[in-house]
Amino acid sequence: MAAGRALVGHIEAQARASGGDLVWWLVRVTVLAGAAELLLLRLLTRTAVHIPGIATLGGPYLVVVELGRFAYYLGAVLLSLTLVGLAWMLARRASPAAVTAAASLLLFLGAAVAARLGLIGDAVLAPISVLAVEIIMLAGATRLGAARRASVLLFGSAFLVSSAYALFQANATETAGTVSFAWLLPIGEFIVLVWCVEAPLLLRRRPDRASMMWGIAVALATLIALRMGEATTKILLLWDLGLAGYLPDLAYALAFGTLAYALSRAVRSGTSSVATALGLLIVGGLGLHSTYQTGFVLAGLAMLSFDSDGGSSSEVRDRAL
Repeated sequence: MAAGRALVGHIEAQARASGGDLVWWLVRVTVLAGAAELLLLRLLTRTAVHIPGIATLGGPYLVVVELGRFAYYLGAVLLSLTLVGLAWMLARRASPAAVTAAASLLLFLGAAVAARLGLIGDAVLAPISVLAVEIIMLAGATRLGAARRASVLLFGSAFLVSSAYALFQANATETAGTVSFAWLLPIGEFIVLVWCVEAPLLLRRRPDRASMMWGIAVALATLIALRMGEATTKILLLWDLGLAGYLPDLAYALAFGTLAYALSRAVRSGTSSVATALGLLIVGGLGLHSTYQTGFVLAGLAMLSFDSDGGSSSEVRDRAL
């Protein structure tokens, strides 16, 4: 059995070797562009709207806005290339789970292009996007260890629950107009907060002081922001991450602090696949907001499900051998 697993790992490493480093580089640049868009466009510019006299800044504020827009357009282009690259790498592995995941990425890309060309509308694009997330979640969960399987299933389930609210509520509005599915939203948020708390289990590393300090700082900042400006902070959470703030403030502080610790520890320990996957999922957020954000979710689930090497293709070959 051990020899068989080693052989499978070696075959996967060889399939990933040609062009694998290029795709890895592309994924990392995509995460950086997405993070810049999240920080500059979604967070800073929307926060600035609530600052009295922001218009007097003029030039500096407009520079931030334009940089955020540039990051968005760059991120969208890089994301498209990343999804194609990930689909290609997965298809080359030739395992049923990997091929199924590749097909879900291509299904989403095809629907996104069709929507862009005006061939289909949101009523068709939204269910296809949800289906693609569900497929890649289930395909990935079939081959993972306990920690990664739990992470994939938790985030995927939270996304599907929040997306179900959008789909069901839109349909109810068109028909009866009185049915409410708002009860789905706190369920989705609870699941995603559990996902945040579970994130450190993805790392087989001892806690380090610097990462713990980052986690504590983010937890305290979250709690202070929610207590001092609850309405504004919850609006920003909804716009930026898809969280409406149905749960107690302390729950968000604990979850965000734990997630910040996990992300910092993954970066500091060189656990590339975990850091990249977490970054992609954070940029994507929860629920159906845009094709752009759903693409990040799909890429993040693909990385978390199928790339556990933690580095480049050369590292994969070394470990397989």
